[in-house]
Amino acid sequence: MKKFIVSILLIAVAAVFVSCSGGGTTVDQSWAKNETLSYSVYDADKGGAKVGDASFVTTTALSEDDKKVSSAADTKMTSTLNIGAITKVTVFYAKIYNVLKLSSKYTDGENSKNDYELNAEHDGKNYVYTLKYPNAPEKNKEGKLNVGTKGYTDAEFLYFYVRCFDINAVPSSVKVADPFTDTVTTLTCSATANNASIATESSLGTVICNKVEINRKDSPVGRGISVYFLPETKEYTFGEGSMIKSVSHPTKIVENNISFVLNSFSPTK
Repeated sequence: MKKFIVSILLIAVAAVFVSCSGGGTTVDQSWAKNETLSYSVYDADKGGAKVGDASFVTTTALSEDDKKVSSAADTKMTSTLNIGAITKVTVFYAKIYNVLKLSSKYTDGENSKNDYELNAEHDGKNYVYTLKYPNAPEKNKEGKLNVGTKGYTDAEFLYFYVRCFDINAVPSSVKVADPFTDTVTTLTCSATANNASIATESSLGTVICNKVEINRKDSPVGRGISVYFLPETKEYTFGEGSMIKSVSHPTKIVENNISFVLNSFSPTK
């Protein structure tokens, strides 16, 4: 479980990717003024049993307090993950899809020494972080990782970042910072349109979705992460009345034995 949590939260989910096919494609914000996406989490190694849930609440209606945290931000996303005894809540402040600041709180109901609080920001070139363990202060640390001025994304925000690109222009690579190992890893992305029929638990039912595969560039490559997105069509454009439409929702995310399946969504003005 711990290995999964570290993997999905560090590799999964910004700035500008290194390169993308179909250069020149406009990159647009892909969520309405307010959006909530919820997922059921399943474990194939446990007979496909449901083991948790996840939600992503995104808004462009930032409060005055939000602006005090990150004055340049125009998007706030709160990611909540519950799997077994593990809870992780991360708050991202971003400018469209570029993560500027984040704060994360991880709680392990079985071992409080694993609990941590992570605060980080992108200073224009570096991922600058502070990592604190309330019940194991000897593991506390802070640092700075050079991720460059472009080609960088962060944790759970990756899926929402990729949403902003047309499926034919998904960026080919991205760097992610890992404050736990003080390393920067390059991931590769490949995309195919109308790849698979995905059965959601939402009002969408079963939908033919686009697919993005995410893998480590260097060994050990391991198994990649598969993400399925709604096609960007009139039929799947939501948030009526919002200046920004809500499109390309992730319907299913698969990493090794763990799957996130969309069970509800609420995009509004």
